[in-house]
Amino acid sequence: MSKKFQLLIIIIFIAGIGLRFVSFSWNTIVHGDVGQYVVAAEAFAHGGNFLIDTATDKPHFYSLQMTGGRFLEHNPLWPFIGGIFIKISGFDGYTALKVLSLLSGTAVLYLVFLLGCRLGGDRVAVLSLFFTAFSYLLIDYSGNGAFYIFQALLYLIFVLLITDTGRSREQIALGAVMGIGILLNQQTLVLIAAYIAYRLITMRGSYRAAIRAIIFGIAILILFYLPWGIRNYMLFGTPFSMVDTAYVWSKLGADRIVENNIISFRITWRTYGILLWREITFWFPHNLYFLNRQFFVLAPVVYMAALFAVASILFKDMREKLKPLLSLILVLGFHLALSSAWPIAKFRYIVPVLPLVFILGSYYMIHMIPGTRLRRLALVTSMVGIVVVSLLTYVSTPTHTYYYGGSITTDNFGKSGEVEFLKSLNNPEE
Repeated sequence: MSKKFQLLIIIIFIAGIGLRFVSFSWNTIVHGDVGQYVVAAEAFAHGGNFLIDTATDKPHFYSLQMTGGRFLEHNPLWPFIGGIFIKISGFDGYTALKVLSLLSGTAVLYLVFLLGCRLGGDRVAVLSLFFTAFSYLLIDYSGNGAFYIFQALLYLIFVLLITDTGRSREQIALGAVMGIGILLNQQTLVLIAAYIAYRLITMRGSYRAAIRAIIFGIAILILFYLPWGIRNYMLFGTPFSMVDTAYVWSKLGADRIVENNIISFRITWRTYGILLWREITFWFPHNLYFLNRQFFVLAPVVYMAALFAVASILFKDMREKLKPLLSLILVLGFHLALSSAWPIAKFRYIVPVLPLVFILGSYYMIHMIPGTRLRRLALVTSMVGIVVVSLLTYVSTPTHTYYYGGSITTDNFGKSGEVEFLKSLNNPEE
């Protein structure tokens, strides 16, 4: 690299880190599930457990009287790390989680640059870094205490590792990343799907080797989850979270039963049929449209380039050239599929894969757009677009945050989610 090019990289890094520190300062309101993780982190720091509510007289999905209160039902990694950090630093729970998101957001900048270099060279790395540094979504989530920016970091590490796993230690590291992911959030199941698909697609006539690698990686993942699964079984009677399935049944409108203050749902074969029909006719297509609409705004021009790159890999003459991008495309594709299959695709589900979109789109614009003039037009419009969208987002809400989306385009309820949330805080009776 020339000295001017190196200086440009340093400037982008400094700007990206500086914006993330500013994000840390303007995120003063606890949003959504972050509040639950704050309570869980403080409970772990001061009591060694994940007790988030001591009330035992409320109906819930398990007997609160038998457990002594409501415990964290989500996966434990984020409040676990937060609790340890509280003990070390003396910070309150929210500040501790915000610091973790700040560190994760900063690490994402480096990983995007590193992965861009490996997959597409210096120019792809710098362009991807620029998009990541100035993306308002990634800036905001690097200071709001949510775990989604850490999930983005895990996705980047996964893609880096899976393209170079010839030795056993890389295989172990890859299994560990998947295990860490499943302890963070059920959504990281997409890494398992991407892992299996990648092994089967890239196997070079060695079916046994691919199966052996798949079993090895999943075995390590199970070892990571096993202690939490045992804890859940002893506390709730099941190794897995009941909250997710309960959410699906409630959104489906299944009959709700409350006996002895324990909530359950009447599930029949007909219920599964209704679920499949709802998925096919509404949830999946509606959510897929919503997510794509958001991507076109959050990554102007870049997302279109990323889609062209995905389409190009289907052609034989492009398949070998784009093979290094396969793992990235698999993670992105499975993540969007799972997010679309959920009853309501949340705005924050975009955060973990937006860096992957930036790398993929940058690769296409640098290496695959024919003609210097057209390539230059795509680069300029995409870079200007990211900055303009970020500026518009900044002025769209008084707090300069948008955990619930709806700042520039409407959320999936047709509203401005963040503004509505702020109104509810100022007028709690409404």
